[in-house]
Amino acid sequence: QRKRPRLEIGKRGFALRDVAGMLRSLEYAVLAAWHEHRGGADALAPWCDHLVAWCEATFLSAYLDTAADAPFLLPPATREDLLWTYLFEKVCYEVRYEINHRPSWRWLPARGLRRLLEADWDVSALRGA
Repeated sequence: QRKRPRLEIGKRGFALRDVAGMLRSLEYAVLAAWHEHRGGADALAPWCDHLVAWCEATFLSAYLDTAADAPFLLPPATREDLLWTYLFEKVCYEVRYEINHRPSWRWLPARGLRRLLEADWDVSALRGA
């Protein structure tokens, strides 16, 4: 079997960059709302984490159901690693951005980075499970 040129894989991976952006936006939306309305209720933090995980899983499932046979969708083993890489890239950018522009918000991407590195991020939808 002939190996695919890197450029072809890169083009197909761009869709996952958009997926990573959407996943980060979902986390921002949930955590920003929690931060604004929590009134010090840190006991709600686990519920927010579950809500973020549910939003991510729901989005990924719907995305894969819709794009199942699309030519831009990479094979499951490749898409999991590539999406994690795009998420890591985005969250590192967000940490730098918040530190430089909104230091009081640096906790939000730092929380996402910690979750990503602790492997709490569920990619089972990407595997078709």
